[in-house]
Amino acid sequence: MTGILAHARAHDADRRSVIACQGAFVIEIHRRRVTTMNDQAARIAELNDAHRRSMSKVTLSSGLASQPDSTIAALLKRIAEYDAWNEGDDPYGERDFGVIVHDCERVYWKIDYFDLAMEGLSEDPADPAVTRRVLTVCFADEY
Repeated sequence: MTGILAHARAHDADRRSVIACQGAFVIEIHRRRVTTMNDQAARIAELNDAHRRSMSKVTLSSGLASQPDSTIAALLKRIAEYDAWNEGDDPYGERDFGVIVHDCERVYWKIDYFDLAMEGLSEDPADPAVTRRVLTVCFADEY
């Protein structure tokens, strides 16, 4: 953009129109980036929904693991069917966190994204070829 301004000054062009063009360019880039981010969040949400429904990799806190099997099964069923999304719990639209209440106790669940070796975070949570998802469930007081 500096080159555009220098060129405009050299030719005595109206600086305001160049800056306005510059602003429009920035806005256009911002819109493309937001669209890309929204597309990525939608893909991550889709993958997270599938993971929650499959319960393929779940980690329970020690407090939850000590509960009767029927309680654990009921909680996992509610998590799999969860659809109470709100901006407070899901600010990025990825559907990776939720809160449910069971027997007057708050239960948190969270999906994290790891690399395939489970040694670090995934570089791209929207790409299942490089991401392993883990659903962690715990009582709120264990968080």
